[in-house]
Order: sequence, then C-alpha cells, then structure tokens
Amino acid sequence: MYTFLDDKIAWPEAPEKCLGTRLSKQERNRILNFHNQKRSELARGLIPNKSGRKMPKSKNMRSLKWDCDLELLAQEWSEDCFYKNSPKSLRENAGENILMIANSNAMNQSKFEFYQLF
Repeated sequence: MYTFLDDKIAWPEAPEKCLGTRLSKQERNRILNFHNQKRSELARGLIPNKSGRKMPKSKNMRSLKWDCDLELLAQEWSEDCFYKNSPKSLRENAGENILMIANSNAMNQSKFEFYQLF
C-alpha cells in the first residue's frame, strides 16, 4: 500500500531479501529512503528549480515501495556492462536512469550525483 509523502508518515521498508540479487536490506532501505525523502521534499514544495524558485507542491505524490523484480532486472542488465538503457520490453512501465561510478564510495556518490541531475 502506498502512503502520501509527508514528514510524519513512516515510509515502507525494503524487503529483507530479494532472490538472486546482491543488495543488502540496509542498502535497499538507503536507496528507497533517499528517493522517498527527495520526493517528500518535492511534494511539500521545498525543492528549488534551476532558477532558484520553489517547485509547486504536489497534490498526490505517493511514496515508493521496493520491487525485487525490478532490482533483479537492473542487476542482470548492469552485470552485462552495457552503458545504455535496457529495452523497454524488459521493464514494462518502468523508467530507467543510468550512472556509472567506479570507486569504493559509489553508494554515497551515486545518490548525490543522481540528485544533481535534476
């Protein structure tokens, strides 16, 4: 079940395990919480656009929940080292962003760089 993004609502947790994948529950929750935090800030009108003015508040932005099937698809695609988006036929109705980082601090660096894209 989705909940509206708000500071006072507990966001959904990622599952303990996703079969065939490598991320830990802690890593999943870091990714999920980062995205839900940014979506919450955007929904409340706290995020500035490129000109510095605040973006409008959302009326119905909902929190994200983890999808183990999407995690597995992303992992399988990335392990083949294609630096391009996967075919849409592999990820029905799912968007995809790609970012390549090669260092030991990739998790922290990737969320910063992802956020800077917007």
